[in-house]
Amino acid sequence: MRNSKVILPSILTGFIITSLNTSIEFFADNFDVYRVTIPLKIPLSELYVLSTPLPLYILWFLASSIYVLLYDLLVRKHGNIYILLGIVAGWLMDTLGWVGGFLVIGNRGHPVVNALVWVILVPLSLKIYRTSKRLADKIFS
Repeated sequence: MRNSKVILPSILTGFIITSLNTSIEFFADNFDVYRVTIPLKIPLSELYVLSTPLPLYILWFLASSIYVLLYDLLVRKHGNIYILLGIVAGWLMDTLGWVGGFLVIGNRGHPVVNALVWVILVPLSLKIYRTSKRLADKIFS
C-alpha cells in the first residue's frame, strides 16, 4: 500500500504538470513567444503533443514524476530549498535548450517568460502532489 500512496500521486502529478507545460508551450508557439523543437534526428521527434515534441513530452512527464517522488522520499523537511533547486534546474535546462537549439525565443518572447513558467510550475507540482497524496491516503487506508 505504501507504494500506491506514493507512486500513483507522483504519476498523476507528472501527467498534470506535463499537460499544463504542454498547454503553455502550445500557446507560446501560437503567439510567437517561444517554440520547443528537437534539432536532432531521434526516434519519434517528428511526433508532437500539441506543440511539444513527443520525446520531450515524455521527458517532462518523467522529470515531473521523479521530482515530486524524490521530494517525498528524500527532502520533505527542506521544501523551500528543494523548490528553489527545481526552479534553478529548470532555468539551467532552458539555457541549455537555447544553446542547443531546443528552445527558440520568438519575436514576442523573452527569457523572463520562460523563467516565470518554472517559477509557477515547480511549486505547483509539489502542491498537486501533496493534494493527490492526501487523496491516495484516504483511498488506500
